[in-house]
This record gives sequence, structure tokens and C-alpha cells, in this order.
Amino acid sequence: MTLIEKVQDAVVNAGSSYSEDRLAAYEKALKVEESLDNENAVWALEQMIENFKVAKEKKLPLCDDTGIPHVLIQVGENREIPKGFFNDINIGIAKGLDKLPGRPMAVKGNDIERIEQSQGLYNESNMMKPA
Repeated sequence: MTLIEKVQDAVVNAGSSYSEDRLAAYEKALKVEESLDNENAVWALEQMIENFKVAKEKKLPLCDDTGIPHVLIQVGENREIPKGFFNDINIGIAKGLDKLPGRPMAVKGNDIERIEQSQGLYNESNMMKPA
């Protein structure tokens, strides 16, 4: 599997699934809220758990996914970064956002136009650049 494919898969997995310990924490919280007869919290937690199951099964974005890719790269000591490494990371992110698919988030325009949001959004989710 190439670096591009690994990054693409990581983007899809990060945007469409929780870790098992996070799901377990939601399920534990649901039991607590049910015992307290807290209808609003029970409803919200049930929605979050259901959203997780649907997103994981269908590889759709989770509701709480911001759509903004944050990439952390650890490089060991005395390691060299190969030519094209960061380009491959960016390509993998773009392909992952296309595959997920994310919602359009990237604002069009120059710095001022983006702040004003006067030019609208790009239709392609891969226009969102990593933070």
C-alpha cells in the first residue's frame, strides 16, 4: 500500500468512526443518564451512538467531524524525509476527502474574500487544505 493510499484510508477512517473506547464511554454514559431518567441526555447519546454505527458501516462522515483535516506526523531521530513525502500526504488527504465524502467547507477567494465569505464555498470537499 502506498503512502497516498494509507493517508486516504486514514482520512476516511478518522472521519467515519470513533475509537472503541470512545464508543464504550458513550454507552456507559447512556446507562448513567437512563438511570437518572434524563430524557434529553439519553436522546442525544442514542443519536451519537446510532450516528457512529451508520457512519462506520457506510463510511459516511460523523456528525461531529469538522471536515478540516489535522495531520500529525512523527519522524524518528536521524531520519530523512523522502522527496515528494509531503506532496503524497496532501494527495492522500484530497483523495480521502473525495472518498469520504465530506461536505463543501473551503471558502473561495483571497484572504479578505474568505474572511467576508463573499465568494461562497467550493463544491469539492478536497479543496479544504490540512491544518
